Amino acid sequence: MSRSTRYALSLFSFFVAAPAAAQVGWELVDTMPYTSSGIYPAYPVEPERPTTVWAQIGVMRDDNPFRFSDAVDTSRILGGQRKSDTILRYGGGIRHDQRVVGRQRVILEARGDYYDYNTYDQLDHFAYSLLGDWRWEIGNQLSGSLGVGRIQRLADPSEVLRPVKEEVVANRAFASAAYQFAPTWRVRGAIEGENAERDRPDLESIESNSQTVRAGVDYVSTLGNAIGVEWRESRGDAPVNDLVDPAGDFVGNEYKEREIAAVVSYGATSQIRLGGRLGRTERTYTQLTDRDF
Repeated sequence: MSRSTRYALSLFSFFVAAPAAAQVGWELVDTMPYTSSGIYPAYPVEPERPTTVWAQIGVMRDDNPFRFSDAVDTSRILGGQRKSDTILRYGGGIRHDQRVVGRQRVILEARGDYYDYNTYDQLDHFAYSLLGDWRWEIGNQLSGSLGVGRIQRLADPSEVLRPVKEEVVANRAFASAAYQFAPTWRVRGAIEGENAERDRPDLESIESNSQTVRAGVDYVSTLGNAIGVEWRESRGDAPVNDLVDPAGDFVGNEYKEREIAAVVSYGATSQIRLGGRLGRTERTYTQLTDRDF
């Protein structure tokens, strides 16, 4: 019998004669599961935090918040030649993201901001926004949202054209849906409506309504990046400023706006996502057609 044969027999006899405890220990090592099975987690599971609270502070320097041209003499309107202003903003909010059942989720959000104007302090105001959004999913192809919101803000000073505080309260309702009809293709659509009321201290309040319809198609990669085309049409009231129409001849002014655009969404990292939009917008008015663009 050769040496190699004798060695094999002695090795076999070692395993046969080994204690039972040693055999069990060897078997446990030999059948150790992969760490990806979750038995040996590398990091502890983070607890869910459905509620988020935040606070913010910011500052903005605007050299012409009223958007006057250089040729306009602002001394009568602003009381001086200075157009610029520095605005401080203090704000905070709370957001609650609650899973209801399955993939259905409800998002509730509220935030408030106080804007402090350094020069034109008569424009100081408190703004807030409220949102309720139901994010729904049906299977792996259908998803969307349904919600309502309310915003109180200051009318853009470039629309008022004078340092007078005109507050706007807008109520909004919206619905959207997306259907992924192929592994990398998706179609989507959305509708929304808004009712806004502008409170003017020395003039009659203005109420306006608008409706918007959107539709789009996207190519979506396996990593969640998307590129597509979107079409949008909006219609609504376009009240004319009293400085332009003191007699109120254009109270029925309305607008129609159409847009076609290419959109892209790209996830650079797990925490950074980039978005882009390039399109053409056309707006027409029913009465003041010289403002079409």
